[in-house]
Amino acid sequence: MNLHGKVTLSWDKDLLIIEAFGPFNDEGLDYYNALIKNAINGRSCESWKRLEIWDNEVLGSPSVVDKCKEMHGWYDENRCVLSAVVVSNRIQEIILREKVNTSAHIFSSSEDARNWLSVSRNLDKHY
Repeated sequence: MNLHGKVTLSWDKDLLIIEAFGPFNDEGLDYYNALIKNAINGRSCESWKRLEIWDNEVLGSPSVVDKCKEMHGWYDENRCVLSAVVVSNRIQEIILREKVNTSAHIFSSSEDARNWLSVSRNLDKHY
């Protein structure tokens, strides 16, 4: 099956920026999750931060949401000390809070998320 959804990755020092576009299917999420894991495992840093930015179309089936939940857990287990997700709509926020049960802070503005990540000094994950 064709991959649905798209992700771009970039690093800004210890901040991994993940930009997600479009609706995802299982194949698309599996593909990009593998790329993200490789990008993280290829870095030699003790800890890192994550910023995800979702466009208005980022959604997926229940199995995609389950895989998203697994990935968010993987981040926490692999040295990610702070996470922020920028959503474009209320449905995305509800899915993150209620289905993914993410430890990430959720924002509606990239600027607010970046400011929070840059000023936060809390490395004990009590956020």
